[in-house]
Amino acid sequence: MGDSAIILGYQAENDPQWRAKALTRDHKPESGPEMTRIQESGGKVVSKSGVPRVVWNRPRIGHKGPVRRSTHMDEIPFLAVARSLGKCIFTNISLWIGSMML
Repeated sequence: MGDSAIILGYQAENDPQWRAKALTRDHKPESGPEMTRIQESGGKVVSKSGVPRVVWNRPRIGHKGPVRRSTHMDEIPFLAVARSLGKCIFTNISLWIGSMML
């Protein structure tokens, strides 16, 4: 799930004017902190049709067997958001397994 935000509407005491306060911030791949986080974890951001996207590295179609350093990988510009509930599937599997508690 992406492109979600929480905005709090409130009124100051004795003020009839409603105000808005953002309680979340967007995690867009092109923002400085998000691009740094993605690159530091071995990821990449590219532009596809003018839209910045997080690259998904997957073994080339037809690959059989374990994925090794020598395995040819395809770079698929995929997510237009930097974080989502399903992002684990698109994270480099070696980084994900390396951080798992077994």
